[in-house]
Amino acid sequence: FTSSLPLTVDRSTSTVWPTDVDPAAARRVEALVYEVSPQILEVLGTPLLGGRTFTENDRFQSEPVAIVNRTFARQILLTEDAINMRFQGGGRTVRVVGLVDDGKYGSLVEAPQPMMFRPVAQSYSSTMVLLVRSSRPGPVLQREAERIVTSLDRGVPLLSRGSPGDAIPAAFL
Repeated sequence: FTSSLPLTVDRSTSTVWPTDVDPAAARRVEALVYEVSPQILEVLGTPLLGGRTFTENDRFQSEPVAIVNRTFARQILLTEDAINMRFQGGGRTVRVVGLVDDGKYGSLVEAPQPMMFRPVAQSYSSTMVLLVRSSRPGPVLQREAERIVTSLDRGVPLLSRGSPGDAIPAAFL
C-alpha cells in the first residue's frame, strides 16, 4: 500500500528539521511524504541503500521511523549517512531507519527533492493505493485483487483501477 504514486498530482508534504538544532533557529524544509506498507520498496523495485525496511513492528505505539532519500539526508540532516539520525516532522520526533536513492516524484525533469517513506501503521492517510507486483496478466490480477479486498471489507470503495503506468502520462505535462 502507498498513500499515493510517484509521478502523479496526488502528493503530500511535511515540514521537517533536524532535532539537533535549536527549533527557533532550525531551517525548515518541505519534504514529500509517502505513507506505505512494509513491502513497498520490494513492490516498487526500489533498492535499500542502507539500514532496514519497515516491519510489522513499526506501529503507532512504537518509535516513529522513516526511510529517507539521499537528498533528504543531505539537505535536512546534513549528512550522507542518516541512519539512526532524528528529525522533527508532523509533530513527532522521527528516527531514520533506512536510506534510498533519489527518485522522480512529480515530473521526470524535476531537480532532486527531499522525500520520506513513513509506515502506514504510524500515520493516517484517507486514501491508499494497493500496488501488486506479479507475472499474472493485468486484468486477471485486477479481478483477483478486487475479490480479496471486497472479501475483507465490502464497504471499502474501489475508486479507480489500473496499472501504475495509467497514471504516468500526467508527469509529462
